Amino acid sequence: MLERMLEKKQSYNELIKLFIKQNQKISQSSVFQGNLYEYTVVRELEEKLHMQKLEKIGGAHDEGIDVIGKWDLVPIREKMDQLLGSLSPMSKNTDLFYEKGEVAAGSTARKNMLSQPLNIMVQCKAFTKAKISPKEIREVIGTFSTKVPNNQRKKSIALICSPHLLTKSGLKLINSTNFALIFLRIETMRLLNNEEYDVVNSGKLLNYYENAYASKLLENYRIKEWIKLSAFSI
Repeated sequence: MLERMLEKKQSYNELIKLFIKQNQKISQSSVFQGNLYEYTVVRELEEKLHMQKLEKIGGAHDEGIDVIGKWDLVPIREKMDQLLGSLSPMSKNTDLFYEKGEVAAGSTARKNMLSQPLNIMVQCKAFTKAKISPKEIREVIGTFSTKVPNNQRKKSIALICSPHLLTKSGLKLINSTNFALIFLRIETMRLLNNEEYDVVNSGKLLNYYENAYASKLLENYRIKEWIKLSAFSI
């Protein structure tokens, strides 16, 4: 039922409310809280970053992947160009993602770099208190390295989502990772005094951080400006 609603792109808030209603009996369990957080993350990825074809696959046999999907950056770039004016042509800094022979092909390779939506792979860490440490980052690194072939790594981004910030050592490890990795701080759903969840006003995207590889990959698509302006409507 929930998956069909997701496919039909019905309101994510309605989907979350339905999940809560159907699982009241286990609402105190870690399984419930983990699934609720994953649905919350899916909502924020779609509504705030306009990621598409999102599929929640988290479960006992998810092999470290909770959500997969696609990210078409062109509509965001076009919207920001309308709001703030066009940027200069594609930066040569995107050469970071090409071998020497590919760079020799010139600007055509850079121009077409993200002509297709990026593949996204998401891990959700619904910790109640703990910050994200190197242990969790290494899990993401291991999963990405195992699941994403070498020929797809210039077309893929890993995301780690948590209600809490990174530890200093976790931040250092993200910055040293040699593939595109984004950290999103997304809050958990807030429980009101009447024991109902504040689905509309909580569970929001609070922080967005790119490592160096993600910044180079995305720099011409104005994602940071999009986030800063909270320009979430295309």
